Amino acid sequence: MVPHQDDLIANFRQLASTSEPLSRCLKALETGVFTDPEGRTEPLNPRLAFGSAALLAHLSRICPGSLSIEVGFGAGSSATVIMSVRSLVASQFEHIIYEPLEPSHRVGGQLVQAYLENYFGSRFRLRRKLSQIGLAQLYDERGPETVGLAFIDGSHHYEYVMTDFLLADMLCCEGGFIVFDDAWAPAIETVLSYVEANRLNYSIMHLAVDNTSVLKKVGRDVRDSLAFKPFPVPARSDWTLLPEEQRRRRRLIESYGAAGDVTITGHITAVPEAPIEPAAPRGTAGSPLARQFLQREHCV
Repeated sequence: MVPHQDDLIANFRQLASTSEPLSRCLKALETGVFTDPEGRTEPLNPRLAFGSAALLAHLSRICPGSLSIEVGFGAGSSATVIMSVRSLVASQFEHIIYEPLEPSHRVGGQLVQAYLENYFGSRFRLRRKLSQIGLAQLYDERGPETVGLAFIDGSHHYEYVMTDFLLADMLCCEGGFIVFDDAWAPAIETVLSYVEANRLNYSIMHLAVDNTSVLKKVGRDVRDSLAFKPFPVPARSDWTLLPEEQRRRRRLIESYGAAGDVTITGHITAVPEAPIEPAAPRGTAGSPLARQFLQREHCV
């Protein structure tokens, strides 16, 4: 569903050479400082991970609808990527962002916001309200299946992330994408586990790039009204991330043999420092999230 991270980044760099705002964003991601056309500068804080920016650029190119949405503005780098690429591939597009914090309460992003407003005009819409309210209002305004791409990077409390997903799901069209930043965090990963177990109308690429996961809507939700399947919950608290990925890959290969012959059971979200579960019978690859992670890293 998504190219390897190295290919995404190479394509992102090439695409940036064709777009003035994307070129500015690329330089800001590399240096940590955004510079507008008048030479004014602002620290890019928080800074979007380079792989995540490249992933968003790729998905923005193949976004099936004219409307994209975002939860959380931050320093504006993700909005810049999405809108810059959308402007290259679609004459008519609109990007709506939900950010409850006023500029005076944010660490950065004011200069980027002014630049986007000037460059994209009415196609850039920053709405100062909670996403859980704003997305529901957007559903009333536009109706179901009107969004081609949703990027969720707002509150990281589980109930808020789940609400963002449920509303984004109602808005997302078939073939559209819902992207989760900070997907290593337990609360976000719990939402992804729910989707994996209960929402078979989504194709999931967990950790498509470092710390970011992608859902692609491949059909309608046709579950029975009473349907529910239990799902694994990470045994980690607060902001405890997954173990360092290089170390984990090395342990997997050392424990289970050479690439192409790796098997693993269970969920990829073991408690940090806990031993990896015993290998499953040959021919199995464990949970879909574990299998997708290993496939992305060329372990299977």
